[in-house]
Amino acid sequence: RKGLLDGVVFCGGEPTLHKDLPLIIDILFKYCKPYKISIASNGLLPNTSTIFKNIALKYPNKIRFKISLDGNKETYKKSRGIDGHEIVTKNIQELISLKENEDKKI
Repeated sequence: RKGLLDGVVFCGGEPTLHKDLPLIIDILFKYCKPYKISIASNGLLPNTSTIFKNIALKYPNKIRFKISLDGNKETYKKSRGIDGHEIVTKNIQELISLKENEDKKI
C-alpha cells in the first residue's frame, strides 16, 4: 500500500454536523484511497444512523463508526449535562440492525 493512506479518522467536534461529510469521504476514497475511514460521533443527532447508513452502504467494509455512550441514562445525563441517552441508544440500535440485515458487510 505504498503511497496510500492506511486510514483517516474524523473525530473531535461532531463530524456529522458537517453537511459535506459524505462528499469529503467520496473525495478521500477517490484521491487518497484509504484502507479504512473511522468516524467518531456522540450520536446525538436524530439522523446520525441515516448519515452513517448512507456512507456504509456506499463503502462496505471500509468505514468504522464509533458512537460514545456514557453509561446508563442517569450516568449519561450527569456526564454530558443533557438527556440524550435515548437518542444515542436509538441510533446505535439502528446501526446494529442495519449490520444484521444487510447482505453487504458494513
